[in-house]
Amino acid sequence: MAYRACRRCLNVLLRKFAQYTDITTKRNTFCGNVKSEKGEQNMVDKVIENNQVIIMGEIVDDFTYSHEIFGEAFYMVNIRVERLSDSEDLIPVMVSERLLDVTKDYKGLKIEVVGQFRSYNRHEEKKNKLVLSVFAREIDFVDEMPENSKTNQIFLDGFICKPPIY
Repeated sequence: MAYRACRRCLNVLLRKFAQYTDITTKRNTFCGNVKSEKGEQNMVDKVIENNQVIIMGEIVDDFTYSHEIFGEAFYMVNIRVERLSDSEDLIPVMVSERLLDVTKDYKGLKIEVVGQFRSYNRHEEKKNKLVLSVFAREIDFVDEMPENSKTNQIFLDGFICKPPIY
């Protein structure tokens, strides 16, 4: 079973990331080579490997509490990421308290985040708001950003169900 993204999700995603990343929307970019003995893809591997993101940027604010699941707290932080066009974007990143000490002040530090692109609907009054973020699996602190290199990448595995609206 493949992940299906709605047109709205993909349009928001493409606008947000297209200017400063390499986008690959080919099916099975990461998980195509993961096969079981019967030649079937392991669903757990597919879920873990889908929608991979690598970004490098600067932490611009403090961690804010998001939610807790099974005793593990998650926090949001914004990362300032440069586009190839020298513009900047703020990318929300969700970080587990087990991955990083969220009580420390990391503002101004440069990091590399490896994780997954995720989305969910937040219910506000009578409306749903689509929340897009990067779920951090690994965080490394870097001294400086490499110049003229494509440090930001996203690999998506899914279907485009409707034509995009630009």
